[in-house]
Amino acid sequence: MYEAWLRVRDNLWAVLQQSVAAALSWWIAGNVFDHHVPLFAPIATLVALNTPVGGRGTNAVRVMSGVLAGVIVGQLAFHFLGHGDAAVGAAVLCALLVALLLDGQRITMAQAAVGAVISVAAGAQAGIDRVQDALLGAGVALVFSQLLLPPHPLSLLRRAETATLKGLGRALELTARALEESAEEREAQPWEKSRPVYTLLNDLGGTRSDAIAVARRTPHWRGRQEPGMRGVLLAPVDSHGAPWHVLSRQNIPCVVVDRAVGEDEVCSVAADDVLGGLLAGRHLLKAGHRRIAYVGGPEQLRQVRDRRDGLLRAVHEAGMSADTVVDVPVHRHDVRSGRDAGQRLIGLSPRPSAVFCANDLLALGIMQTVFDAGVRVPDDLAVIGYDDIEFAEACLIPLTSVRHPAGEIGRLAAELLLKELDPAPEGHRHESIVLKPELVVRRSTVPRA
Repeated sequence: MYEAWLRVRDNLWAVLQQSVAAALSWWIAGNVFDHHVPLFAPIATLVALNTPVGGRGTNAVRVMSGVLAGVIVGQLAFHFLGHGDAAVGAAVLCALLVALLLDGQRITMAQAAVGAVISVAAGAQAGIDRVQDALLGAGVALVFSQLLLPPHPLSLLRRAETATLKGLGRALELTARALEESAEEREAQPWEKSRPVYTLLNDLGGTRSDAIAVARRTPHWRGRQEPGMRGVLLAPVDSHGAPWHVLSRQNIPCVVVDRAVGEDEVCSVAADDVLGGLLAGRHLLKAGHRRIAYVGGPEQLRQVRDRRDGLLRAVHEAGMSADTVVDVPVHRHDVRSGRDAGQRLIGLSPRPSAVFCANDLLALGIMQTVFDAGVRVPDDLAVIGYDDIEFAEACLIPLTSVRHPAGEIGRLAAELLLKELDPAPEGHRHESIVLKPELVVRRSTVPRA
């Protein structure tokens, strides 16, 4: 009973909107277009609005396109084939094929098929009335969803996130209970109760797309800054793009974090990752290593690429060839990827005597794998990570790591953004700050005497 009440509470506003919109469609169709029984106008409105809030505008367009396609095909079938069974079958088939060409969505296909059937069964005038009612009903739905009552993009995401987290909580609770029971009882568990979580996760992805569409297409939100948002700290992932230009066009101050940008474009704060790789390479070469593996990826990440470039620079400084460095690519920067890279590393022949990882989690994963294989760290394999996270010093063999000044980057970025928001009387000049990393040497690269 409580869940039923929650459903009513959460959807009452949407239901009221649909009721008012359907009544308005009926009134306009009957009083403006003089349709004696204007059934299809409110039906079109309800079909368009009967979808998650963020997708209503798109749904209305699909209703209109489906009806138009169906009626046109139906009129052609009626003209050439008349009222017979063959005419209906041919009209539906052709209408569905046209809908597939348009977008292939179920609502478009259903409206196209219905429009085709009505045009063949009731004649030309019925098809025209159907088009008018569909345009009217979908138009009312568009006015309600895009102009009068547009949804808030962030509220759509928050609602979907809350539902997903609740579903995950229920799934974890069921799993915990099952693990406490015997194998026989576990087999009889109603695992189907946890299946709705997959639906929730899929809905969350769809809601994200809806929220982006609302922000881009709804006149109320397009080009509008979020209330209270005066500036942005931007941490771009792809090194080839320049997303700060989008913010600049909307006059939103921003500071780029962890990526150096020219002072003539925008303020930025970053660390010198090339220097970090250089420090790691010099340390390993000084210790006598002549074959060094680099674990990192993907290549489009600037930090990964710069750290490798620094390692190569150290190799060139020592007068050695680039073949000294062996690349072990990964797609993710987590412990599991580090374990997978460790398996590949062990299988190399000749095996490198040292490994430099793009971050500490990869290094920890590699150390787990080589330890299980009987490879000693640092006697058989020296390991260096990057970032110097808390676990680097606390693990069984303390990890040598390049300390990334993340806290200092955050502090300076916030200060620069405040200057952007409140420029001095003589005007604001963009700054590009590059901080130096620091090599923290521990036992993973220094054998005991």
